[in-house]
Amino acid sequence: MLVVGYGYFEQARSHWTRLTPYEQQSHITLWCMLAAPLLLGCYLEKLNKFTTDLITNTEVLAVNQDELGRQAQCVFRKGQREIWARPLWDGSCAVAYFNRGPAAANMEAHWAMLDPVLVNRYARLRGKQPVRDLWQRQDLGMLDGYATTVPSHAAVMLKIGYRVSMEHITSCEPGDKTGKNLALARART
Repeated sequence: MLVVGYGYFEQARSHWTRLTPYEQQSHITLWCMLAAPLLLGCYLEKLNKFTTDLITNTEVLAVNQDELGRQAQCVFRKGQREIWARPLWDGSCAVAYFNRGPAAANMEAHWAMLDPVLVNRYARLRGKQPVRDLWQRQDLGMLDGYATTVPSHAAVMLKIGYRVSMEHITSCEPGDKTGKNLALARART
């Protein structure tokens, strides 16, 4: 259950969540990266603007509901900093930076770090790729890696890579399980 907004979260009376705004955003980021069911534990009639914006961000929810359905894996862990990644159905990759520490932390990812979670060797991200911050709903440009400062107990959620046109995949060899279709489609877009 998501512990956001105003609700009955523990063995006490109803109250506002004890999570900070950054912690609430981290909470939803992790659940979306893990493709977990999004069950709200708050009263819908008492949603404030922050909670409404948090639970209705269509770009973040799209990662949770992605058709590929693969859960994220941790690709980097050092102290209380972690980077998680998961492949998406359209050929791009969702990446989340988590800072569980008490102070802001500089974090950086290069695309080769994502290789363990990508579907196959044809789907690897190399060179400059489009990067989008899903919480800010902002394109960050064509990058070959991404570095940022993540506040304490916060998360940054990104979508990396080109959206692959599915018509290119279906026009390639039908039934190809090796991923060549994805590589061909990536090359054509």
